[in-house]
Amino acid sequence: GQPHRIPVSQPALATRVNATDTVFVTGGSSALGLGILSALAPKCRLLVAVHRRPVNLPGVKLELLPDGLERCSEYAARIQSARVILHMAAVTHSDSQAKYHFVNRELTKRLLSLCRPGQHFIYVSSQSAGPEAGAYGHSKWLAEESVRTSGLNHTIIRPAEIYGAKAGEG
Repeated sequence: GQPHRIPVSQPALATRVNATDTVFVTGGSSALGLGILSALAPKCRLLVAVHRRPVNLPGVKLELLPDGLERCSEYAARIQSARVILHMAAVTHSDSQAKYHFVNRELTKRLLSLCRPGQHFIYVSSQSAGPEAGAYGHSKWLAEESVRTSGLNHTIIRPAEIYGAKAGEG
């Protein structure tokens, strides 16, 4: 069947966590990620996997975990301590189909393998995700399939194109 679609806003995400919750975040350096981190920061403890760009939010308390998803197995205990996993990291523009599949699908599977039952996994996918889509959309759809079959409580969000303030982000 068709997925149930509900509108999700940054404040809606922030209202579902409380001060004792830990949220593990990937993709926090994007324009979307920075907005969500700002909304979540007053509500909970944030663990942020950082890869391409630094996360700089003055006055916001974050625990930064370097080298992104490539080293997420080193952070297994921290990942498992989180109540919510918010996975926004992705390659959105590349000439390499292999890069799309490695980052968007394989690293998502690696992160899922570190999660524990009872966690809520929120995956930010794309409106273009689908089995017949181009390399990007196909990689996001395959990642969605991994999320759906993980056994974890999950939410998949499919936003339309996201335009950020950062060069090269889409």
